[in-house]
Amino acid sequence: MYDAFISHIQKRNLFEPGKSYLLACSGGLDSMTLAHLLHATGIQFELGHVNFGLRDTESDGDEEFVRKWGEERNLHVHVHRANTKEWAKNKGISTQMAAREIRYQFFEEIRSKHKLTGIVVAHQEDDQLETIFLNLTRGTGIEGVYGMSERRMELIRPLLSFSRAQITAYAKEVKLAWREDRSNASIDYKRNKLRHSGLPALYNLETDTRQNLLQSFARLKDTGKAFSGLFELWKAEHVREQHGISFLAYKSLSSMPGVASL
Repeated sequence: MYDAFISHIQKRNLFEPGKSYLLACSGGLDSMTLAHLLHATGIQFELGHVNFGLRDTESDGDEEFVRKWGEERNLHVHVHRANTKEWAKNKGISTQMAAREIRYQFFEEIRSKHKLTGIVVAHQEDDQLETIFLNLTRGTGIEGVYGMSERRMELIRPLLSFSRAQITAYAKEVKLAWREDRSNASIDYKRNKLRHSGLPALYNLETDTRQNLLQSFARLKDTGKAFSGLFELWKAEHVREQHGISFLAYKSLSSMPGVASL
């Protein structure tokens, strides 16, 4: 996986030489594998960790683990201790949503303050599939099946083309240590239900179901991009701008395929 990782980030130009990044590191399998790979390839980075305070001493153990790993390699380690439940209560949102808001707000603050080039997160291929199916269950348009991007503004996801199985095998091969979050085994959350029950049942339909799904979603994403490009050309031809107001002829819209009768 090491060679494949180097080849992938070079091919996709995910990192700039001489620049430094912030790695969002929970201490779990995916983020520790990514930390190991970044360190092994010589990419400059600092560690960012959020202690959400949701698992008592286990959360503190995660924090200490990440601190120690970074300090042993002379890396800057940024830690934020958050009251996630209070944040969720004050905003009237779920604990999961609160945790997401807290971590990305913290990471962006650190990135901006220390003039780091980007925020690197360890989302991988299985996370991608779970995200797409969660979007489908909530109701979505074509953008919902795009999933996550490898790079979007300052956010970089270099593991999106690697599966959980590949990452696990590599971590064991190099004898990498990581922290297990016992909440990942729970099926109280929709994502975990998909991960442990829904998607495995779907994959069992055919031996190549998983790969076929990935290829299908990739084609849909390409189709969506092509449509967006064609739409911009159509808009340039049919939409007229005058004094800050856009004008579109009724016949231009009504003749478009897929548009309901007006």
